[in-house]
Amino acid sequence: DFATAGKLAAAADAAQSDSAAKLFQELAGMGYKPGTEAQVALLGLVENRTRIAIPFTKPGSGETLSIQLDLERDERMGWKIAKAMLPKEMSAAVASLPQPSAAPSATGATPPAPGTLAPMKQLFAVEESSDALAFASDFVSHLLKHDFTNARKFVDETKVPVERLLGLCIVFEEGKYSLNASKPLIVTIANPEVSWVIAQVQSEELQQTTEFGIELKRADIAQPWKIAGLNLSDILGSFAKNASKLGVPYTPIVKNPKGGESLALYFEYDRAELHPRAQKQIEVIAALMKADPSKKLRIAGHTDEKGADYYNINLSRNRAETVKQQLVALGVPAAQVETEGMGKAQPLSPNKKSDGTDDPEGRSRNRRAEIYLDF
Repeated sequence: DFATAGKLAAAADAAQSDSAAKLFQELAGMGYKPGTEAQVALLGLVENRTRIAIPFTKPGSGETLSIQLDLERDERMGWKIAKAMLPKEMSAAVASLPQPSAAPSATGATPPAPGTLAPMKQLFAVEESSDALAFASDFVSHLLKHDFTNARKFVDETKVPVERLLGLCIVFEEGKYSLNASKPLIVTIANPEVSWVIAQVQSEELQQTTEFGIELKRADIAQPWKIAGLNLSDILGSFAKNASKLGVPYTPIVKNPKGGESLALYFEYDRAELHPRAQKQIEVIAALMKADPSKKLRIAGHTDEKGADYYNINLSRNRAETVKQQLVALGVPAAQVETEGMGKAQPLSPNKKSDGTDDPEGRSRNRRAEIYLDF
């Protein structure tokens, strides 16, 4: 029913309802079929608008494209479509539409009749490039699918260490996170060259609702967006809080005492065997390493301060070697992995409290192996 669909789409500007109906008819003629209501996705909020995505498929191609609608609430008429963005593949359908009549000029113009709205600009437009919300949505969708390779294409690696991105992928996979259904993404700053997006996620597995921040930058509006920052303090804090119940710390990303970030695996006291929670991390890293034999990584083992220096050096070497052997067992060539033992020389946290007494929680964070990716 293209006529009714056109009226609904152009409810804010009845003059465009015929054009909207024609657009839908053109898309159907090109073979596009809309998805079901259950497949319509809420992408997020930008300024005073809510964005949804309606999937379309073209028989025989297997490809799914989306029309993105920016909705806003009008005091007189409720929800309306303020803007509809179509992918480039549908540009022929948009090109066939007549241009809407010009809005009346400010001087000497005839005001619109009572109860009507002034004509709007073209309701449908082709999306030449992703805006901040669409870009962030595509990035997060790759994270949700645990697709590190494609998620990495969105990132400026001079600003965001690869360890940080991989750590976030591990968190998503381990916690089985999904986007918050009611407010998945919120654009908090929307400038032409800098934007901030908050991604709200939830995990039934961990019974958590948390978030992380995405900073987007580009040199100018003609350039594509790149992710220049990831604020993971909330999601990592929630993750670590949950893991503390198991007696072994679990946050996959740590700041190295000598600078930079690395991936971390943790061990029980005086043990070099891998904790079960470390297995998933190693599997993710192994898959990444096997995809490119030119990649290298370095593993540094660490201990807390208890025990003699020579004992801790050997224990830390064993921890690093345990991680390496597990990677090799998963198919990573041994030549791609280097190991070293640091003993107790580089603690992440104090081994003692300020009053000089033992700090078991601090020591537990020091019993670790750190992985540095040479990408």
